[in-house]
Amino acid sequence: MKQPISRIFLLVFLLTLSNAPARLTAEPGQTLVLGLMPAVNIAPIIVAQAEGFFQQEGLTLKIELFKNQMYRESALQAGTIDGTVSDLINAVNAVAQGFPLKVTSASEGVFGLVAAPRSKYPDASSWKNAPPGTKLKVGLLENSIIYYVTERMLEKRGIRTGIIELVSSPQLPARMEMLLAGRIDAACLPEPMISLALRSGATLVADTENLPFTPGVILFTEKTLQTKPLIIKAFYRGYNRGVTTLAKNPDRFKPLILEKAEFPPTAKEFTLPVFAPARATRLEEYRDVTDWMRSKGLLSSIPPYEKVVDGSYLP
Repeated sequence: MKQPISRIFLLVFLLTLSNAPARLTAEPGQTLVLGLMPAVNIAPIIVAQAEGFFQQEGLTLKIELFKNQMYRESALQAGTIDGTVSDLINAVNAVAQGFPLKVTSASEGVFGLVAAPRSKYPDASSWKNAPPGTKLKVGLLENSIIYYVTERMLEKRGIRTGIIELVSSPQLPARMEMLLAGRIDAACLPEPMISLALRSGATLVADTENLPFTPGVILFTEKTLQTKPLIIKAFYRGYNRGVTTLAKNPDRFKPLILEKAEFPPTAKEFTLPVFAPARATRLEEYRDVTDWMRSKGLLSSIPPYEKVVDGSYLP
């Protein structure tokens, strides 16, 4: 007896599906909430969002912009955001304290050590040749990526890190104000604050351009990774498309980044790093950062690399 044509078509269709290579995609409209800070390392995300790349990958991305790092960390722990662009030091500290998250990729940032206007120590040479025992007041955030990159920038230029007299200044606007008023000798700033400071008479002592890496990361909570794995993969496909598009014409997107990251209007001449497609944080980078953390007494025991870093969500 002949089978109905519709049943034959159904059988052929199912056989085709079973033999086709699977490409897992997010269900259209699924939402991911990212908490971001106003810094240049979020530029590929802004571009991908504006160009519709996330939507095309089946993802609805909601961005929450924070001006205070502590509020962002609180939102992550409260579960009101799924992930954030942060740094390896924050991530390792969180995991060491029992908070379940994973670093899913590295990210690029730009930092600079900037001397106050009319400083007696305006550049790397003057710092390197400062009399023995000289201490310079440097605005930093203690036990942070800012402190880490400052020491690495100095070491790269043969300057002793003992020259730093740390002045704790968690808030960027306050750090900038102290710098420009001459109440501190220098400060480590992210871009676009570097450009703003230089236009106000400060001078550049060192920057992260020649460092092998800066320990910026993108991370997500374990709950998000377990419940939204396809969305995270879709996010990275969109992110990489943002990187490619931004690289073709960075200047075209500067006004957009200025607006969406809520940079001050005077920061329109900011510097963008050369972004690369998302990659996993490397073991040697992890070891360098955790060795530094241990040297500062920040860790009694170091979480294993595999407990902190998971690059399996990358394309």
